[in-house]
Amino acid sequence: MHKVSKKYLLQIEPKGPKSKRPCNDNLTDKMEALIRRAKHGKPWKGTHKCICGERSGNTDLFASGYTTNSLAAHYLRWHRDDVPFSEIEKLQRI
Repeated sequence: MHKVSKKYLLQIEPKGPKSKRPCNDNLTDKMEALIRRAKHGKPWKGTHKCICGERSGNTDLFASGYTTNSLAAHYLRWHRDDVPFSEIEKLQRI
């Protein structure tokens, strides 16, 4: 699932390996804050697994008018090279 429409925020699937060092910056912090305040949707039957093995929660998250997921901050921190610039721009505008 790789959804980058106006409705979604960081609903991506990284293709590359996990970086050796985390990217801890204001965007990652902002996404973590959004996830903490997000409303949870109805549970799905399972979870999503990132290419590096990290697992998501089993619900969509709704934050600032977007649908996102519990791995969004993980993608920013560990898979920044796979995050489309359009998603960075959305997050910067929030």
